[in-house]
Amino acid sequence: MPECRKKVFNELGYERPDETHKEGRFNNVKQTFDAVCWEKLFEFAKNHGVELISKPLPKKDVGLSIDEYIEQGNKRAKHGNRNNSPYVSKRRTLNRL
Repeated sequence: MPECRKKVFNELGYERPDETHKEGRFNNVKQTFDAVCWEKLFEFAKNHGVELISKPLPKKDVGLSIDEYIEQGNKRAKHGNRNNSPYVSKRRTLNRL
């Protein structure tokens, strides 16, 4: 993390999650700042009547199964490359003068 960002976080009063361990990838001031931001976001949403999911869903409930993923790949292969696939919007190309 850049030194200027560390200084700003320290001036704002944020500290590392665990002061007893050295600063590193999993113990830095930005983690504390991010946690506070997430708390504020959930509080703000709740005050405005929006319910956000605070705990991640189990992996089995998210995304495609292996069979669905393979089937989707087979559909894309039938249509040629990705640009011809119905799943990808075609990009407009601009002719330069």
